[in-house]
Amino acid sequence: MGSEQSIWRSTVETNAGTELTIIEGGSGEPLLILHEELGHPGWLKWHTEMAKSRRLIIPLHPGFGVSPRLDWLQSIGDLAGFYGQVLKEKGLGPVDVTGFSLGGWIAAEMA
Repeated sequence: MGSEQSIWRSTVETNAGTELTIIEGGSGEPLLILHEELGHPGWLKWHTEMAKSRRLIIPLHPGFGVSPRLDWLQSIGDLAGFYGQVLKEKGLGPVDVTGFSLGGWIAAEMA
């Protein structure tokens, strides 16, 4: 990662009533990126390229990696609603959303 690591930061925020790890980097219009069911693969080369023109917001799904599991999240719709609340609490209006596999399903539910 080297110098690329200075492009992004990882924070633990309290959103929607829980601690959530969020990786952010870049500047410009926000883009919410939702990872697949195997978890976030880390900051990749394409993230660096995208961060040149967009503010990337990459939450680590509850129960994946370091974000705690939430018992009340029982469906994809629950996760979509959860991320809607997270965006609201971060003061972000409508944002572009993309996702991979499970993240794509969540993104479709958010649309």
